[in-house]
Order: sequence, then C-alpha cells, then structure tokens
Amino acid sequence: MASLLGFKTAIWEPNAHPGLTNRWLSRFVRKSFVVFPEAGKYLKSREVIPSGIPVRDVIEKLGRLPNLGQQMSDQHISDQQIGDLDSKKRKFRILVFGGSQGARGLNKIVSDLFVQSRESLKEVELVHQTGVVDFESLREKYKTHQGQVQVLEYLHDMENHYAWCDLVISRAGAATVAELAACNKAAILVPLPTAADNHQQVNAETLVRAEAARMILQKELTPDLLEKHTLELKSDPELRRKMSENIRKFYKPQAAEAVAQVILEGAGV
Repeated sequence: MASLLGFKTAIWEPNAHPGLTNRWLSRFVRKSFVVFPEAGKYLKSREVIPSGIPVRDVIEKLGRLPNLGQQMSDQHISDQQIGDLDSKKRKFRILVFGGSQGARGLNKIVSDLFVQSRESLKEVELVHQTGVVDFESLREKYKTHQGQVQVLEYLHDMENHYAWCDLVISRAGAATVAELAACNKAAILVPLPTAADNHQQVNAETLVRAEAARMILQKELTPDLLEKHTLELKSDPELRRKMSENIRKFYKPQAAEAVAQVILEGAGV
C-alpha cells in the first residue's frame, strides 16, 4: 500500500532463498537489501543492494576484534569466563545450540554421541543448549558426563560462549549465520528441514560452497557422521582457520546502520 500511495519503499531479505512475501513485495518496492548475493535473482525490485544482518552490540564488538583471544575489557566478557583460549593447552570446545526453543533433532543425535563415551571424544568439552522442552531429560541423560558436558536451557550470554568455543554445531538460520560470521567461527550446520522454502538449507549450502562451513542434513544426521565431521575439524586447526576466514567474508559490520543510512539519505530508496 505504501508503494501504491507513492511512498519510498524497500525490503530487506536475510536468507539466500527469499520468502514468498518478499518475492512478491519486490515487484513494488524501489530497492531490496540482500545478505546473500544469490537472493537477488529472485527479487524484481529496481535495484538490489548487498547488505548484512544486524547483530547485537556485544556480538558486533567481538566481530571488531582481530583475535578473540586478546584481552577483552568489555564488561560483558571477562578472561575468566572465556578461560584458556590456547587450544594447545586444553580440551577441544564445542558449542551446540538450536535457538531459544532448542532443536530436538540436534539434541537427540548430539547427546547420543556423547553418552556413548567414545574414546575419540575424551578430549572434548561440550556446552549444549537444549531449550525448555528437552532440558530435564538431557540433563539426566548427561548425568554421568557432568565434567565434560554443561547442559543449559538457554544461553543468556552468547558472546561469551562464542568466544569460548572452537566449533559450533547449530541450525542455519540467517541470524545464526550472521553471528557465526561476525565471530568467525567454524561450524557444522544442520538446517531445520521444516523451514519455509527450505531456506536454512540454501543458507548452509551457500556457506559450504564458500568452504565456510560443513553441512549435514537432518535426515542424514547420525552419531557416526557427526563424530566424523567433528573429529576432522578437531584434528585440523588449519582447516578450521580457513573456514573461519571464509565465513568472516559474510560479515558486514554495522549492517543496521548501513541500511538505515541508505534509507535516510533518500538516494537508497
């Protein structure tokens, strides 16, 4: 309606495969802001402008640091919370999360893998965010692994956990991809199979093509396959470094400010 009434209009599309609403609206708006370049081929606006995904200030601050292991003075992040960041002196650290509600597919396979007490994972520490539904059952399931696994219902300080970990196992939503890129974290992505237009898989495939992440489809996810990918990344710091560098290329600093500036200048829309 705004477009039909003559107002300047724009849309912002965070995923590699735009949703139906944005595909339809793109015919009417003057400009479309996209995060993934391939999204542009689905949009019909006069101009498609590359942009990033806004991330929270604390994540933005991590993104500005050339090395997450350097001294951090921000009040939200302390050396004690992050711990020993020299991976040669400690166990390999994995962060698993599935969003605020958790991810049942991830919860089951990750916990199955770790409770089997495989010798290959003896030198691994795990923080597993479960969501409210699976929290009690997984806390009980991990009961004999309390020294190795920390089970959390919700992560209130994502920035600390990003700084802490060596590898992330997660879904592939646009916001997650943006935070991984800002924090340059190697990741194994398991796209949500029920996401609209399968956009999470398209997001993950984009990163895989750029050698910026690994992907396992949920229908193919097994403890053995997850162990294989995890151990490959654990044993190859150079591979993780390259993945971190490649995913960093998807990071656009101060994305919200950049989009707002284009709009406010009038030239953008």
